[in-house]
This record gives sequence, C-alpha cells and structure tokens, in this order.
Amino acid sequence: FASHGRGGAGNMADAAQSPKINPSDLETPVLKTAVVTTGRGGTGNMAQNNDPRETRLRQDVKAVPRRLSSGAQYVGRGGAGNVFKGEDELEEL
Repeated sequence: FASHGRGGAGNMADAAQSPKINPSDLETPVLKTAVVTTGRGGTGNMAQNNDPRETRLRQDVKAVPRRLSSGAQYVGRGGAGNVFKGEDELEEL
C-alpha cells in the first residue's frame, strides 16, 4: 500500500497503481517568461527575467527559523495530549 495526503482510508492505494517517478520529475523547473513574479502578488513582486540564476533565487523561499517557546508548546493536530512544556520548565515544577 501507499499512503497519500494527511491520512484516512481514502488516502490509501495499491502501490503498484501509483505513478512511477522519473528523475526528470525531480528537476527544478526553469522559468522562461520575460517577467517573473515572487511573493503573494503586486507589482513590487515582479521582475525582469534577465539572469536565470537570480530568478531561481527569487523563487526559492527559505523557512523562517522559529524561536523556542518559553511557555507551553503544542504538537500534532490538537488535544490536551499534544501540549507539553520544555525540559527546563519540567524541572522547576
């Protein structure tokens, strides 16, 4: 079986029926239009596509590093069992 999506029986399928992935499917696409957009929209997010390397860098979004929480932290999709405190705070209790 192969699992797809976030879970649930409707997201299970016979792995033999899943499409095969080719190396070309994993290649980063090359943007070929004269003007490219980044961000969420607006004219400030439009630029000339003069340098393919620079254009690719504008498209790649880096994740914002998260700071550690000083209070309760949450994991999972919800519920009291998904709330915890960091190791240092447990020692103080």
